[in-house]
Amino acid sequence: MGLKFPRPDSVNFPAVQNKLDFNFEECQEIDASRGKQQKIGTSIFSLKSGNILVSYVWRDDQESMIKSCLAIYSVPKLKLVEEYVFDSELDGTIYLIDSPIQLKNGNIFAICDRLYIFDGESISKGPKITSDTINNTQCETCTINFKDPDDIFKKREIIKQRRTFRTDFIFEAKEGIILYTTSNNRSINLLDIANLNTEGKVVYKVIEGTDKYKDQYEFDIICQSEYYPEHLYVCANKEFRDTYESLLLIFDYDEFCEYNKSPKKPLEKIKVSSSQNVFALCEYDKKFLLLDTIINGIYIID
Repeated sequence: MGLKFPRPDSVNFPAVQNKLDFNFEECQEIDASRGKQQKIGTSIFSLKSGNILVSYVWRDDQESMIKSCLAIYSVPKLKLVEEYVFDSELDGTIYLIDSPIQLKNGNIFAICDRLYIFDGESISKGPKITSDTINNTQCETCTINFKDPDDIFKKREIIKQRRTFRTDFIFEAKEGIILYTTSNNRSINLLDIANLNTEGKVVYKVIEGTDKYKDQYEFDIICQSEYYPEHLYVCANKEFRDTYESLLLIFDYDEFCEYNKSPKKPLEKIKVSSSQNVFALCEYDKKFLLLDTIINGIYIID
């Protein structure tokens, strides 16, 4: 493998044959009680059926309450197909959903106040499997303030704790094995949901520098190769004191997904750029990897 500069004539990129005209239509849900109640979307996931899975939180300031919700909508008209509301407040702590996904077997997977697995896309019937608890050490914690509706002077507040099993990137690598990053993307974690486990295990991170100035990479892209499924591609970016750097790491896919196999060592470690971060990756013609740096254009790896 070696770095190549973009040369469309030598790479033989196909010419565009058909230019598509896109028709964008805005769809939204109007809530007449705006100001007292709010619905805020947190994620969208494309389902095998062609519908989309939307997670959102519903906040009711009048009742000092927040609930997490799942909804399935048809495409493109966004008609509500099914919905489920989590009973996610326990002892004054509100648990919020983050990024539910569909598993390879078609079931819906989510973590809120515990681990939930729904039977296919039938979420309105409730989960068919749940864990007993959630590992709170894996959750981000903060406080939520509500105005006390009984306080006519509007000075008194009701304070509750919020916990979220936060994931910035998440997908099922193998059946029952979830790979994900947390909100800062500085480690790749593995979750074994076959055993209803909510304690993620850090399986890969990169730290460089001295104890005083430690430098960590952020893992912004993790994907299995389409043409070479035995490979896992990871784009690692670093930003430190207005300097940027990006690496392409290539792992053995099966080995990376083994829960007890550590440490994970890349088969290849390629420096893509010493001045740019990579934000998109795709494969072309079973030979080339295209990595988009936004500012400096696309890097091609042969």
